[in-house]
Amino acid sequence: NPPVVVRAPDGADWQRVHDLSRLSIDRNTRIGNATWITNASVIAHDCSIGDGCWLGASVTVSGHVTVAASTFIGSGSTIANDVAIGENVIIGLSTAVTANVGDDRSAIINMSLTKNRQSGCHR
Repeated sequence: NPPVVVRAPDGADWQRVHDLSRLSIDRNTRIGNATWITNASVIAHDCSIGDGCWLGASVTVSGHVTVAASTFIGSGSTIANDVAIGENVIIGLSTAVTANVGDDRSAIINMSLTKNRQSGCHR
């Protein structure tokens, strides 16, 4: 199916959703302009997704999460619990993120970023 085009509330730009029937977005969530959201993703509990982001299939973003502009979130990833993701971040496939991630981080693949480890990364 072609992407569904969703008009931004202010009419300024567009968000593209791959399959609206398999997507859950909480009404208190902000989704930035020029953002792509693919199928089976869940965005809930007062989250904010910045401009120019891309969310892969089956991504879950919940619990007052803020994702800054130009961030890529790989398929199957989960971001939860008052986390802030900086600009230009790449979150790899099936990654669990429960701690803040600064700007310009990349290649975080199949790992968990949690508050439990000083480095922020563990398998």
